[in-house]
Amino acid sequence: MTETTLELISTHVASGARLMARQKQIIAELKEKGADIGEAERTLDQVILEYLTNEAAQEQLVLVLESEADLVLGRRASLALRTSSSKSGLPIAGAQVSVRMISTIAEPRVLAVGRTDEHGGVPLRFEIPALDRGTAALIISAVSAIGRAELKHLL
Repeated sequence: MTETTLELISTHVASGARLMARQKQIIAELKEKGADIGEAERTLDQVILEYLTNEAAQEQLVLVLESEADLVLGRRASLALRTSSSKSGLPIAGAQVSVRMISTIAEPRVLAVGRTDEHGGVPLRFEIPALDRGTAALIISAVSAIGRAELKHLL
């Protein structure tokens, strides 16, 4: 790490420590005044755990790349994708799946689209454009009634 990066990290850590100290001071003052502060005493870990628990309880779309032919600029590509429910593991039929290419030198392009079958699967074949310079990535997205999922692949 560079010296500048270490300085920035050190500054952020010091700021966080000051904020936590101020929060403890405010909580102590509120307690002295007899205030019911219940929620104010939750730690960041407790808030994160509550968020993750709520997220896990909700059904979400899962998108899995089952197989891929070499994903290389300027070549034909083949993907086998599958969608399922995060809670039940059952396949999600009818999910709209798309493959977009983004790059540092060109506008995003849609390379392929398809819908999942009754088994949650969709094979996609498409041409990956060649680039003379810059970098590119594929963004593979799926959308269904239960949500969105996305995979990214650097080319």
